[in-house]
Amino acid sequence: MMHKIYPLALLGFFASACASIPTAQNSFTVQKPAWVNGSDDHYPNSFYLTGVGAGGSQAAAGNSARAEIAKVISSHVTVQDRVSESQGTQVKNGRSKDTFSQSVSQAVEVASQEVLQGVRIVNYWENPVTKNYYAFAVMDRQKASIGLNDKISRIDQELKDWDEHLKTSKEKFKRARAAMKVLALLKAREHLAQELQVISATGQVPSAPINESQAKFMVAKALSALIVSVHVLGENAGATETGVVQGLNGLGISAVVDYSTQTPDILIKGQVSSEKLTQLPPPWKWGKSQATISIENARSKKIFSQFAAEDREASSISHSDAVSRSETALGKKVAQKIHDAIASYFENI
Repeated sequence: MMHKIYPLALLGFFASACASIPTAQNSFTVQKPAWVNGSDDHYPNSFYLTGVGAGGSQAAAGNSARAEIAKVISSHVTVQDRVSESQGTQVKNGRSKDTFSQSVSQAVEVASQEVLQGVRIVNYWENPVTKNYYAFAVMDRQKASIGLNDKISRIDQELKDWDEHLKTSKEKFKRARAAMKVLALLKAREHLAQELQVISATGQVPSAPINESQAKFMVAKALSALIVSVHVLGENAGATETGVVQGLNGLGISAVVDYSTQTPDILIKGQVSSEKLTQLPPPWKWGKSQATISIENARSKKIFSQFAAEDREASSISHSDAVSRSETALGKKVAQKIHDAIASYFENI
């Protein structure tokens, strides 16, 4: 049986919902109420999102009904809760602080939770034969839309400010910083706009305050202007090094292996090792590759990120082929982590 995996905001909502069950009308009639089939004339679809849930208790049925509404929203939202590839905290002067991406992500999560907290259980029914409970949950579309519109409006103000920085900044690092902030805000806006499109009675979403196509073009241009040099050591490190360069180029960051002809903006240093996992039983042959990576601002000579990564791959041919596969896959994985770290760095400098 496959279980539905909900975003973090929805899980937090379900947890809080378990603490108390809203007062609702209980129906103990033998005849099944019409709302059990998903509709109720008192809560027309034009004004309410509705969900019906079942369970062995009122609490279980209520949470199931809330989950149905959450499912309607989440199934239409294709952007992840994580609005930027980079989240976490930075440490500065011995104190941790939220990164820009994390703060924007948290704002999106809070908005989603506030919307779901507007869900009410308005009816319960106990099946007299099976003794199962049914619950009818509703969400007022207008009230939920107001909160989302307010959050989008706040994001739009920040978006306009950083878009202006992106257009007017002449210095490469400042443009990269503005680009990363614009990118994070656009992703946050997209997520909330998709929620609003589902929840709003009209399905209308306010237009973005900037030209999104132009902004994304300028973001790509700002990132491609950065020169990132990759230098990975270790036996057979070439496949991983190539994978990193190709992966970064695919993510819009200009990466090269030989930086002797030009001064890089970002310097990637790494150490790679690989091994054949001969102790694992047939029929598959396994190989493992691991890397330690440091990322340095080549101008200031300061390392701003360090991490380790590994990858295991199987082959039906040989252990050597498995190792080769793991080296290539590791390169792509490391490239994504480097991209994330660079994004976080420029968002927060």
